[in-house]
Amino acid sequence: MSLLVDMARSHLEVTTINYNTALSALRKVARWQEALLVTGHLRERGLDPDWVTYSEAMGALAFGDQTRSALDLFREAKRRRLDDVADARAAVACFNIAISVGARDQNWYDVLGSLADMRQRQLELNVFTYTSAISACERLDDWQAALGLCAEMAERAVELDVRAYSAAMSAHARCELWQRALEMLSDMAPRQLEPDLDCFNIAIDAHALNADPQGGVGLLREMRARQLEPDVVSHNSIINAFEKRSLWEEAMGMLPHMRQLRLEPDSISHNAAVSACAQSAQVQKALDMISDMHEQQVEVNTKTYTAAIHACNRGEKFPTAMNVLASLRQLRLELDVVAYGAAMSACAGCSDWGKALELLQEMRQKQCRHGLVAYNAALDACAKGGRWQHAMSLLEESHRQRLEPDAISYNTAISAFQAEGRWQGAQEVFSEMCMRRVVPDSVTFANLQGCLEGPEGRSHSFFARQMSLMGEQGLQPSKDMYSVAISATLRAASSRTRGAPGAAG
Repeated sequence: MSLLVDMARSHLEVTTINYNTALSALRKVARWQEALLVTGHLRERGLDPDWVTYSEAMGALAFGDQTRSALDLFREAKRRRLDDVADARAAVACFNIAISVGARDQNWYDVLGSLADMRQRQLELNVFTYTSAISACERLDDWQAALGLCAEMAERAVELDVRAYSAAMSAHARCELWQRALEMLSDMAPRQLEPDLDCFNIAIDAHALNADPQGGVGLLREMRARQLEPDVVSHNSIINAFEKRSLWEEAMGMLPHMRQLRLEPDSISHNAAVSACAQSAQVQKALDMISDMHEQQVEVNTKTYTAAIHACNRGEKFPTAMNVLASLRQLRLELDVVAYGAAMSACAGCSDWGKALELLQEMRQKQCRHGLVAYNAALDACAKGGRWQHAMSLLEESHRQRLEPDAISYNTAISAFQAEGRWQGAQEVFSEMCMRRVVPDSVTFANLQGCLEGPEGRSHSFFARQMSLMGEQGLQPSKDMYSVAISATLRAASSRTRGAPGAAG
């Protein structure tokens, strides 16, 4: 900056190119404050900035995490209607930086707008453009858009670098195209590209998403063979894979193995291990794991306790689940929708319908997004507590919330009538189920059968009518449903025969 001022004082001609050179030097050392001063001084001198000016200044700001200032400069550059053809490379660099900082700030408008603008200006999208845009999609969980960009890269035969492979692999893995993600890892070697830690971690995560722990372990070996040390993220993905296969012993065994490698398991590692215990209903192991986390001062969070509640529910230790919920509250941890669902399932196990409704009301007050899982859990608690009126109210409320009750919702509501044999109420629920084109299953008919066997169950033609109703709505009964219906009809016929005069003895 001082050199530029001295040149001006000496009446030497200072051009935009001189300022651009200074900005380039400042960008390389991430001195964004001085880059802003130089850009301002250029304007004061009455010089016109070009795309190079803006790309160098924006680069310095981006390196300094000054995303808003970088985007302000970008918008200024577009307003100036600069020559895209003369400085095409610098123009592309500006757009790439705008896409990159937009991705960092999760500003989808800037990312999409920049891509569209580049196409309109007929600027060539390069590998950096696509990689930044795919990363933006990743941060916004828009994996289909990311896949579309990957396909466009392939169509345009864009030469991929390691970072582009990493972004593309991540997009495919998250869209459950895990096989393609793994193929991309193999594609790198013929292109003389060395996969980095991120590439391997994404590939290991792809194996985890496919519940393939052995595939992930194989990649750990390959990493070491390449003199690339796996990190905590690598091992966490392996634990997740074990969790998906309900291999709780193997999942727990990864924690001491990590410590042997001088890697400290974090809360993600422990939560995955607790979840693995939950999958196999290893209640005590899950609770012991939480105690260990407290002793080792590993952060416990809502996910930790939710996994423990799931373990208790699977092991039918419902009072213990309620104690875990109490511990969660004592730590002043915020319940999320998954935690509420697990807690209400525990209430159902205890037939504590009042507590379930209390939790549902709490979700409403906190404006927590309460989905169908939460309603179904509360429905189950009311059904098991013999509160069919409350169950029906919840079913009606779920419609008002536009949650679209599923077969589980209707089956649970029907079961609420089963305890008291209120087959007429059950029939009304079933009729609504068919009218809303929710396909009944064998559980539906089993619950209906239970209602018919109650004190009010008198209609032997009940199942025939329900089959007919399904047909009217274009729903096809399954073999299991026919089996339940035939069984009920035979039992009814047998009962009538036994009750007929002279039928016995």
